[in-house]
Amino acid sequence: MSTNKNTARLQLASIAQSKALVRLGFDWTDALSLSPPVALALKWFRDVRGVDCAVTFQPGCLGTGWFGEVPSEGDPEYAVRQFTEDYHTHDEAESALLDALLETQAIKNKNLAAATAAEAKRKLFCAHLKEWAVANPEEFGGKKSLEFLHGMLVFRTGTLSVVQLRGFTEEDSIEILMENGSEYIRTKEELDREAILRAVSNGEFAADELARCGLKVEQRESFKVEEKLETATA
Repeated sequence: MSTNKNTARLQLASIAQSKALVRLGFDWTDALSLSPPVALALKWFRDVRGVDCAVTFQPGCLGTGWFGEVPSEGDPEYAVRQFTEDYHTHDEAESALLDALLETQAIKNKNLAAATAAEAKRKLFCAHLKEWAVANPEEFGGKKSLEFLHGMLVFRTGTLSVVQLRGFTEEDSIEILMENGSEYIRTKEELDREAILRAVSNGEFAADELARCGLKVEQRESFKVEEKLETATA
């Protein structure tokens, strides 16, 4: 992410904020500054991370009324606080808002790492239990399950299924079965939409004939807004 505008007029992120942004994947390259503008970092949170954050002015409040607003506790991605104190300037509020978002993301990443480690331990523990259960079938007393104080070990018999032997692909099996007839080969019928489009384009398939088949040819139009980052952050 880069900009050709002179960033000297904009409040720049601190070194700590810049490092945290880089760890999150924010790409900043600009010959004029080592740190991105805070406003651009917040825009990145909105556009890329999908965080509906903003700095607003509420006249009549104590102090000057500048507030940083972040999603409510109901937001599944960022359950972070809304600022209850106001700031003297817009720049102060933006910087505090960026700090809150970075702090929240750091906590989220830490929790994710802890959850991932816990899940890895659980899978390893389950693997050891399965190994023990397979090696000691007599402990089950002829049953499919064995109950303990804090849980159960259960063997479940799945439904019958046809699977490939090692060294054979599905194409190999089809070729071998076809030698003795196609009783066990299923053919899937589907519309050749490309062929239909070619026929319509060549005048070989009229619109009324197509309609009788329950079909039509359409071309949809989409709309999007393409932002110019240079002017959006000026």
